[in-house]
Amino acid sequence: MEETSKKSWAKRNPSRVNEISKLWRARNLERARENGRKSEAKRRTQKHEEWLNKKRKWNAANRDKCYLYSRRVLCKKHGITIEIYEELLRRQGGVCAICKNPESERKGKLSIDHDHKCCQGKQSCGKCIRGLLCTKCNQAIGCFNESRETIVAALNYIEKGVSDV
Repeated sequence: MEETSKKSWAKRNPSRVNEISKLWRARNLERARENGRKSEAKRRTQKHEEWLNKKRKWNAANRDKCYLYSRRVLCKKHGITIEIYEELLRRQGGVCAICKNPESERKGKLSIDHDHKCCQGKQSCGKCIRGLLCTKCNQAIGCFNESRETIVAALNYIEKGVSDV
């Protein structure tokens, strides 16, 4: 039977197609489940890709809104207002407090650095904020567990230079 004639037969006999499908699923339960999982995963992936593409287009067209929204979320998380963030940014000259690299569209906004002895985790009370850091500097401080001794040891190690091996 040709593909078109199979389709036309299926359109004329929907109850028979349903019956045959049920019989096949009953005999091939594992295969049917696997096919269902695969098609569901494919559908989810396609929907997710569509959503991501739509989001990317909107973000590209609304960069200023995205920037303000992400700033607002960041400030709320750290218990400060956007005005306080802007004042910190102004005091630091729009750059990271450590490496002096500016906030950029490609690298993102400057992170709000806070003392984890006061507020552990990713949120803060707003009273223990030290300044604004780029992602690399913020992560470096985190990797050193905010330990002055470890940071000084790393500095000494760098200044020591190449070892004689």
